[in-house]
Amino acid sequence: MIRNFLFSMLTAALVLPAAANARILCDGAFQVLPTGQLSTPYCQDEDLARRAQSQGVKVSGDAVRRHPSLKASLCAGSQESAACASSSND
Repeated sequence: MIRNFLFSMLTAALVLPAAANARILCDGAFQVLPTGQLSTPYCQDEDLARRAQSQGVKVSGDAVRRHPSLKASLCAGSQESAACASSSND
């Protein structure tokens, strides 16, 4: 019984830190994968937020994802970002 408990605690100690470090890595509007790069909505929204931040707008990628009207207002008059181009095709 104690051996099973110790084994489960050791397993949890090894698995949990790895899961906490898992995050999406973006290069512009593209997600970096072991096999190359892939255009994803997550990275497109992060890129749009980064571009808006560079112009002085206080916005996060999470806010862009959660509020389509915010995304539309950031894209108004600009098709530079892949997120704007993809949202105009919807």
